[in-house]
Amino acid sequence: MRMLFLSLSLVAACGDKSDEPVEEADADTDADTDADTDVDVEPWAWCPDGDAWVGDESWTGTLRATGGALYCSAPEEGASFAELMADKRQLLIAEGSWTHPSDQAAHDMTLPVCTRFPGDAHADMDGVGAVEMYFYDFDGGQYLAEGTQPLTDGYTLTYKLASAGTTFDLTLDGGGSDDVGNASWWGIGDVDLRPCRDDSWNAETHVISFEGGQVELLLQVQREGGGVSAGTEQSAFPWAAGSLDGTDFDVDEPFQLLYSPDHHHFGRHWVVLFDEPIGEACGLQVDVDDISVDAATVQLVDCELDGVETRAVTEVDFTQ
Repeated sequence: MRMLFLSLSLVAACGDKSDEPVEEADADTDADTDADTDVDVEPWAWCPDGDAWVGDESWTGTLRATGGALYCSAPEEGASFAELMADKRQLLIAEGSWTHPSDQAAHDMTLPVCTRFPGDAHADMDGVGAVEMYFYDFDGGQYLAEGTQPLTDGYTLTYKLASAGTTFDLTLDGGGSDDVGNASWWGIGDVDLRPCRDDSWNAETHVISFEGGQVELLLQVQREGGGVSAGTEQSAFPWAAGSLDGTDFDVDEPFQLLYSPDHHHFGRHWVVLFDEPIGEACGLQVDVDDISVDAATVQLVDCELDGVETRAVTEVDFTQ
């Protein structure tokens, strides 16, 4: 299954992009409960609208989704690039506002969602979902909703939604957790999904010059209090740009960006797949084994993610 997904996704990386979501960024002026990531996403052709929600209009809580409630498979510590590509997923919550349980009980509830897998495959909503509510009476209170949504092809969407306060009230906008206890966690099968990007996270940029070109890599890392956490911090790799042998590239398509961190991101490993091959290269692999040292390796990769040529690195610039 991994090899099938790998082949499909590599074909999609250099193919027609008519079904990709179109993002339109805007200045953040809302009072949403997730981190600020206001980006409108045009749904894929197979996505439902907000009317596909099923629940009870008498519920006293509120769940909203902006036009940018898009989530991506999370970078995975120590994973190979083939594994990361096979596990690529996207989840889009339909835009809308609905009632939500605000109690401590189990309920039937269907979230209007759609998914995207490698090669524009997708698992669709398939029946009524369920949600179980919990309330924790500390620091002003917090609700936790643990839910499941059946999908086609045997997949299940699992999620946890945290809402601070004594009434469930949460807005999903594609961002991560905030500083008052509002958050969301998503999974499809054994693949975790987190923000595709979160501009409130710490921006860490690597600019690496090499023989015949340069690449700039944007990494966003959720650093609590500016330091490190007990485990490897959440992160997103939303953008890369540069040039190779006189041809420019600029990539923000999640299925063309792979990132595998070492523990605490002390070592970092990326693949950037171009929209179209440049010469014999479908992309670049960049490895920084130790961020405390100004050193990196760069190699060109083919469309199977195999290295085909190593390029000498001439300069490494890391901004944190």
